[in-house]
Amino acid sequence: MVHLRRSSRLQRPWPLGCADQARLPKFSTYSFGIYSSTILDNISPPGSPLTTVFGWNVAINLFYLPGSILGAKASDIFGPKWCLIVGVGLQSIIGFIMAACYPRLSQPGMVGTFAVVFGIFISLGEFGPGNNIGRPFPPVVPPLPSRPTR
Repeated sequence: MVHLRRSSRLQRPWPLGCADQARLPKFSTYSFGIYSSTILDNISPPGSPLTTVFGWNVAINLFYLPGSILGAKASDIFGPKWCLIVGVGLQSIIGFIMAACYPRLSQPGMVGTFAVVFGIFISLGEFGPGNNIGRPFPPVVPPLPSRPTR
């Protein structure tokens, strides 16, 4: 029978950490996704053809690319853990700023500023969690404390 030290089981609660890592960024990104409809309402006049709305939606979604490209490069340099921490931290700061300034940013005269701030927000979402959710462990995973080795 293999006995595990109590301290080794409590040091690394990996299953809980991995589950939270996958859920928390989605919670913030999906909830802030409603801002894109505000931007589209201010850009396109009522009764616009669906192709125009689709074009603007594609333009907003192009903000994902810089975050993904820069996040892939930074993840190779700094490691997935630090890119995830920096990306989620900066995304939460931008998200709080957007939420605090929403009454002013949602006015039709501020649509350009709102689009750029929202673009930075979704770029940071791809910089941190978008590139690093699937890479929580290094390529060689050490044995877990709860799994005995021989």
